[in-house]
Amino acid sequence: MANIPFPNKLVLNRFMLSLFGGHPYDLDQDTFREVTKRLTDESLELHEEDGTSRFHEEIVRLLPSGGLLTAEQLLEFDANIARHAATINARRTEKVQWKYIPIPSLVVLRDLPGLVFPRS
Repeated sequence: MANIPFPNKLVLNRFMLSLFGGHPYDLDQDTFREVTKRLTDESLELHEEDGTSRFHEEIVRLLPSGGLLTAEQLLEFDANIARHAATINARRTEKVQWKYIPIPSLVVLRDLPGLVFPRS
């Protein structure tokens, strides 16, 4: 069995990196660290008056033009996450407050087949 370097095993990580302009096969680049550094600000956990998350606004700024994800898709994902959080919080005394880490995973995993195999 071949000895595969650990970074080569992070397929979903590499795919997510490619959504924000990184090349999934360039293991030496630091795009993921740059992206996550911008998204770790706790103020991004707050919401605007229209209900959109500040996280959404920041992640839209990171999108490359012509990429697989669009601002409209991310807005739909953000609204969907907010609806699920509201449903969860309706039955809880201690409310769920999403951190930045699960949100990209939720966004990508929710629609991964459509991103990889878009319907024409």
